[in-house]
Amino acid sequence: MDLTLSAGNTLTVQQTVFGFGGKLLELIGQKSEDRVVTIPDTWPDTSSTYGSDNFLFVPKSIYAELATTGSTHLSLGLFDQTVSDALSWVDRLNALAAKVGVSTGTETTGEDVLLVTRTNDSGTAWVRLNGTLVEVNTIEAGNRFATYEILENADAPVILSLTLTPAARAEFSVLSAFEGFAVSEIKTTSP
Repeated sequence: MDLTLSAGNTLTVQQTVFGFGGKLLELIGQKSEDRVVTIPDTWPDTSSTYGSDNFLFVPKSIYAELATTGSTHLSLGLFDQTVSDALSWVDRLNALAAKVGVSTGTETTGEDVLLVTRTNDSGTAWVRLNGTLVEVNTIEAGNRFATYEILENADAPVILSLTLTPAARAEFSVLSAFEGFAVSEIKTTSP
């Protein structure tokens, strides 16, 4: 289904663990907190950080680059600095090891932590639209740290879900408080 969104529509966002939210979170002792985000009158031109009012909205230029070239730079500010710092530390460790003639077996030099690459030609996701479960078209993209499902809509590209990869969870325990999020419901002003 091609989904058209407009200013004033609302998106209900849930925290997820391993891509699941709601009751699963309660079973493992975490409280599921829903957050309602309203689509603004003007689509943002730049990426926003998680927690801001616009964090779900992919700038149209970034979406266009992903849709046409298959890759783009996407930042929600969730772990960009933490990942960059950790990779920098590994690079310094590798340089030191090389000076003494030892190999660490870990290569990170030049890794771009914000680069996400499209992983499919097109995908689908299930969302609740005005109370009814519908299947919408998506672009799936990711990198070593996270996977994204983005609504396939050049006029209103919305991140429908973000899930940290096992590599991100294993390598960066500081991220353990955040596992991901998903849009659980979309409400339009006219169904």
